[in-house]
Amino acid sequence: MDQKIRQLIVGIFSALFFFTPLIVYPQTGEIFEFSKIVFIYLVASSVTTLHIIRIIINKKILFTKSAADIPLILFLVSGVISTYLSLDVRTSLLGYYGRYNGGLFSSISYCLLYWIYLANVDKKDTLKILKILVVSGLIVSIIAVFEHFGVSPTCLIVSAVALPYTNPASYFSSLQSSFDPACWVQNFSERVFSTIGQPNWLAAWMVALIPVTWSFVFNCGSDSLFIKLRNATSLKVVTTLTNLCLIALSITFTLVVIFTKSRSGLIAFLLGLILFLAVLFIIKLQEKYSIKHMRSSIVGVMVILLIAVLLFSHSFLQKTTLSISRNKGETITDTFAIRKIVWEGALNIWRAHPIFGSGVETFGYTYSGYQPVVHNLTSEWNFLFNKAHNEYLNILANTGLVGLVSYITVIGSFFYLFINNIRSTNHPNGIRLLHLGLFVGFITLLITNIVGFSVTVTSLIFFLYPAMSKSLSSNVGIKVAQKNTVGKLQLLFVIPVITLGVFAIYNICMYWQADKLAESAKSYLSRGNAHEARRLITKALNIQPREPYYHMLLAETAADLAINTSSNETDLIENYVSSTVAESTNAVNLSKYNVNLKMRQAYLFISLSGIEPLFMNVASDVLHDAITYAPNDAELLYNYGLTLVRTNQSDLALKTFEKTIVIKPNYKEPRLAAAILYIDQGEILKAQYHLQYIYNNIDQTDVNVNTKIKELE
Repeated sequence: MDQKIRQLIVGIFSALFFFTPLIVYPQTGEIFEFSKIVFIYLVASSVTTLHIIRIIINKKILFTKSAADIPLILFLVSGVISTYLSLDVRTSLLGYYGRYNGGLFSSISYCLLYWIYLANVDKKDTLKILKILVVSGLIVSIIAVFEHFGVSPTCLIVSAVALPYTNPASYFSSLQSSFDPACWVQNFSERVFSTIGQPNWLAAWMVALIPVTWSFVFNCGSDSLFIKLRNATSLKVVTTLTNLCLIALSITFTLVVIFTKSRSGLIAFLLGLILFLAVLFIIKLQEKYSIKHMRSSIVGVMVILLIAVLLFSHSFLQKTTLSISRNKGETITDTFAIRKIVWEGALNIWRAHPIFGSGVETFGYTYSGYQPVVHNLTSEWNFLFNKAHNEYLNILANTGLVGLVSYITVIGSFFYLFINNIRSTNHPNGIRLLHLGLFVGFITLLITNIVGFSVTVTSLIFFLYPAMSKSLSSNVGIKVAQKNTVGKLQLLFVIPVITLGVFAIYNICMYWQADKLAESAKSYLSRGNAHEARRLITKALNIQPREPYYHMLLAETAADLAINTSSNETDLIENYVSSTVAESTNAVNLSKYNVNLKMRQAYLFISLSGIEPLFMNVASDVLHDAITYAPNDAELLYNYGLTLVRTNQSDLALKTFEKTIVIKPNYKEPRLAAAILYIDQGEILKAQYHLQYIYNNIDQTDVNVNTKIKELE
């Protein structure tokens, strides 16, 4: 029984590496990441339950020691403390809503997966899992290549789930048109993202996978990792064919990285290739291995290098051509320039919360309070930044110096593990090269994380590549209990463990179901069916009563019903209005530092001002409160100024518009609003100044501005 449970654990790990990159589900709030993280939670819960059962059967702790154990524990402890002190505990536990990866629960899951992998997966199993991972990468790559040529298989997946099935003919006819690029907002033929969800994420994952394929290329024919034939002639033919297939696979992966046009991915790829070849040369010198035996492999890798070098500069040139003028007042800012501004904000957050940070994954709430003013002068001035776009600064801002030091300690322990395994001459040649491939893949993640952040697929690699390396270094198989029966006393412990495991899996599934219900409610509300939306979001709240976004969505359905209910039904309207106020207040109270929720509440009150004008004053108060959390948010200030105008507070509105203009001089709307107020007050020169500024520096085509300039001449 113990052996069967261990094999089941190995099978679940195989499924984890195969399915996680491929999971796409369109009927949840986030198509790519949410279902992936839920699947990881399910896997972590399952293997933890099974591993505990193994412990009970064996009557001893099954734990494989490694150099990373203490650093991982310290990393988790720092996360627990940061979560306890967090500005938003729920977000710290589950991750930022819409991102999900990176919360305390996900960190615990990855650490459990690391330890359970070491205790249950041996060298032979790891070799199989690596091949499964490469096959999954091949499927992702094929989808990406299709995308590059204007065809999106992911659109087909999305449509297959989303389209109503009325009759086969109409259903399949609709599916045929689902390959149309219009399926996605992003131009996927320009920058592919496959089933991973974003070009930079795909590049980071692919670059971490490519060195493993290089290891397989140089391993082909050695140590029987792939081929087991006795006939020498057959072995040579099959080895050559296998080698060519592996080289083609590696080239395909490389092309996908190029198709993403991710600068960080391309840089990590080149640095990884240089490191791999340098260490490979050292290893072969130590082994006194003939270069002649590696001729075809070297040619293959050099072809990869040549393709990368030829297309690398091309991708950079295409990237820089994006910085073209939209109008006189704004250009599309280079992404690296924006990142530097966001990094400055991350450092500002850390200075305010130096020891344990603002809380795990709370960057999306705190950045608005520490956002540099210069951010308003970029083309992404009104974007919501929920990550620092630098994994290390993100950790520093969220978990403070303690969190960053613990994270770097984890990285250091993984380095120690990798380097020891690569240096060891006790391993066969092929295994040493696999250690090298895993190590270089791990290094590339650290490089891409300098200008990016971890997502589900890259986090799996970060935590489980070291576990794979450790597993490959062991020449002893996993010991299992020889006894096939479970005693009555053991059964008393096994039953509650299974019960707790099932309970955990059930709650994870319900967490996913609640999100699906909420997304359906959002869809019905957008189509004008607020009654059905209200029913569905109420069901979601019954499952997740402390999710602030669900409360806000319920408030939005109530506001929609209040506005669209006949004016004769005063009692019903009053109930809907009361529900709007109560539910939006619940949402804001559950996530007090969430400026986005405050803005949504303000917009609800503005919409209700048509029923009761005093709600405009309430909306103004809500926006004023939000500004205390985001003092440099130009859009927030402008909207606050508009509510002041509508509540007859013109002087204060003017001051607000002028303040908005100071932090964002190229913002047309507050300049125009200020000009109109100055005209009303008879201050024509000030009005002319703002109107002329708009014409000269922002937009010469605005008819309203041009008309007013002529009227004031």
